[in-house]
Amino acid sequence: MSERHRSPQDATVELWRSAGVLVYRRTVGEILWIVVDSRLTRARHHWEFPKGLVAAGESEEDAAVRECQEECGIRLSTADLHPEFREVVTWTLRRKRSVRREVTYFFAETRQEETSHDQEIQEVRWCSTEEALEVLAHDDTRRVLHHALYYLEN
Repeated sequence: MSERHRSPQDATVELWRSAGVLVYRRTVGEILWIVVDSRLTRARHHWEFPKGLVAAGESEEDAAVRECQEECGIRLSTADLHPEFREVVTWTLRRKRSVRREVTYFFAETRQEETSHDQEIQEVRWCSTEEALEVLAHDDTRRVLHHALYYLEN
C-alpha cells in the first residue's frame, strides 16, 4: 500500500508499507532459513527474506503470509507467526521522488521442505544461519535475523 505524507520541509514523501516473514525449519543439528533472490532489484543475487507490499485493507500479518506463499511456495497461516516477534525496518530512497520504505517482519516455523516461486523471484534457497548471514543483501536484514535467533534461544 502506498500513502502520501508531508515531511517537515513540506516535500511529498511516499510511504511504501511491506511485510515479510523469516521462515525456518529444523533439521538434524541445525536451523535452515528460506531466502529469495528477487528479480525486482537492480542488483544481481539480491538475497532477502520473502516480503512484499501490504495491499489496501490487508493486515501486515496477512500480507506476510501471502507474500511467503507467492514468493517461495511455503504455506503458512497467521496463526503460525510467533506472536511476540515483530521487527520493523525503515529506510528512505531518494531518486526522482522520496520514498520511505517500511517493512514489518514476522517469524514462523515450517516443516515444509519443497519450494516454488513466482515470476518476481529468481531463486529460492534454504540456508544455514551462517550462509544466510553471508548472503543477505542488507545489514538491517541480518540484524532482524540476529533478533530472530535471540528469540529462538530465549
